[in-house]
Amino acid sequence: MKRHAYAGALAALLFTGIAAAAPAAPATKEKPKSKVGILIWNGKEPRFGLVKQAILDQLKREGFDPSNTTFLIEDAGANNAKNELFLKVILAENPDVLVPIGTPAALAAAKHEKKKPIVFSLVYDPIESGIAKSWESSGNNTTGASTYVSIIKFLRRVEEFMPLKRIAVLYTPGQKNSELQLAAVSAMKQFTQSDIVAVQLRGPVDVPELETEIGKVNAIFLTAGSTVGMNMAKIIEIAVKNKIPTLTHVEDFVNRGAMLGLGVDSATVGRLTGQKVAQVLRKTDPSTIKIEYPAPELTLNLKTAAAMKYDVPQGLKDWASKTVK
Repeated sequence: MKRHAYAGALAALLFTGIAAAAPAAPATKEKPKSKVGILIWNGKEPRFGLVKQAILDQLKREGFDPSNTTFLIEDAGANNAKNELFLKVILAENPDVLVPIGTPAALAAAKHEKKKPIVFSLVYDPIESGIAKSWESSGNNTTGASTYVSIIKFLRRVEEFMPLKRIAVLYTPGQKNSELQLAAVSAMKQFTQSDIVAVQLRGPVDVPELETEIGKVNAIFLTAGSTVGMNMAKIIEIAVKNKIPTLTHVEDFVNRGAMLGLGVDSATVGRLTGQKVAQVLRKTDPSTIKIEYPAPELTLNLKTAAAMKYDVPQGLKDWASKTVK
């Protein structure tokens, strides 16, 4: 028994010595995770959340998810100071690509970051905003997906079905996208005798004063200004009470109560953005990636039309590809 015990102990000792003498297997070096910084201008509005989720879903389809990618996500809440602060927070983490959602976020990113790739989203007109040089090539470190719609073509078509002699345009001064949309509506004066009434909405306190501003207008045009978007329910309430049709280029606004809008699908904008982010993560130069926007569709809110007892022309019903009932 002792002999067997000794032999066993010796064998165990030899095995331990051999194991100790054997060189250790080289450690597998993990591939560093990609970093994607996402700066949301205003998460209080539904379309921003839709776009963010569509970007993340598309990136997952492209092979970029939390297992191999770190997502740095901040929401400025439509606050300029937070927009600047959170941009610095994200850039301090040295992301591989910066994804600003919304024109104010994209403008801040393009201003402060001239080298790191930027893929913007939910930007109305990146060319007129000064972010990119052309739709074909930004000529710099940016690319992205836009929500562009020819507002003048939309209104001229609408004019076939309803009078647009006097249009009140609700906009947020100081926000480039909103100001560009005001300018687009104002271009109606080149083709018709339309009178354009610019109505500034700087904050919620301005909204109750709308009734005194919109007297004798045929229609109200809603730009994508933050104050407009965050006070949609009250604006629509006032418009319905005064039986004034509300028009817009933002599809989400029609879903939330505006009567008629020619706009692009937010989720599609997000998917386009995600595709471009994936290209950049695969080392494609942003300036070689075309800036795109989806084809717009007309959405008609029949519920709002009924609430204001508006008899919708058959031509508008035929034109609409989507309805809200």
